[in-house]
Amino acid sequence: LNTSLPFPMNWFSDFYRRTMEKIVFKNAETVVVQTKTNKRILERTCGILPEKIRIIPNGVDTTLFDPIRYNPDTIREKYALNKEKTIVFTGRLTTQKGLYHLFDSIALIKREMSSVQFVIVGTGPQEQELRALSKSLHIEKNITFLGEMNHNTIAEAYSMGDAFVLPSLSESFPNVMLEAMAMQKPIIATKVGVIPEILENRKTAMLVQPGNAEELAKAMLEVLTDDKLARNLGKNAKELVHKDYTWSRVVNETLDVYNHA
Repeated sequence: LNTSLPFPMNWFSDFYRRTMEKIVFKNAETVVVQTKTNKRILERTCGILPEKIRIIPNGVDTTLFDPIRYNPDTIREKYALNKEKTIVFTGRLTTQKGLYHLFDSIALIKREMSSVQFVIVGTGPQEQELRALSKSLHIEKNITFLGEMNHNTIAEAYSMGDAFVLPSLSESFPNVMLEAMAMQKPIIATKVGVIPEILENRKTAMLVQPGNAEELAKAMLEVLTDDKLARNLGKNAKELVHKDYTWSRVVNETLDVYNHA
């Protein structure tokens, strides 16, 4: 149901969530959720017994998203990028993704490190506003908009970057995070949604508060200038994704739910 619809559809949507969802969840043998946070919400709001809830996260294709398959220099040439330090963002260009704050942080970084470029992969309703903002902040020469890339080529975007940034103001379970982890990229991300549940600050990512351009800029600068930190973040993130977030594990856990139903 579309909860943005006006009354009476909003009323019906609220009624559905407060009644029908609870009935469905309570009568299910097993309820599958993606995160511990979702599990706690269902326990609290729907009164579901903890033992009825299974956590099965999103997964990533670690064959496609494998850094060994890609040559960063060749891919940068393909997209006419130079060899400067590069941070990549992939996602929809919407308010939720916090790109205004990212651009503010880029302006701050430029004061300390002029030879840095940011690659923005994706399209969305804010694209023209963001292009205009980059000019008003005098950072347009540091930003390349690559537009939308399909699933089979998106790994190239991660490959060309020295790091990946996700400055979102809100998230649920972003697949782009898993993709960047599989590509062994140091991640700078905000503490929203499932991100701080999966990633540990300064071990598998640099985590910052959402909407804080100064903190975001500081974290990105640290990753760009500390090669040892960047390597360790990427290495630890890749190990984590291969341990817990491969598609084979997700499939096996899902089949186990059906086999025991």
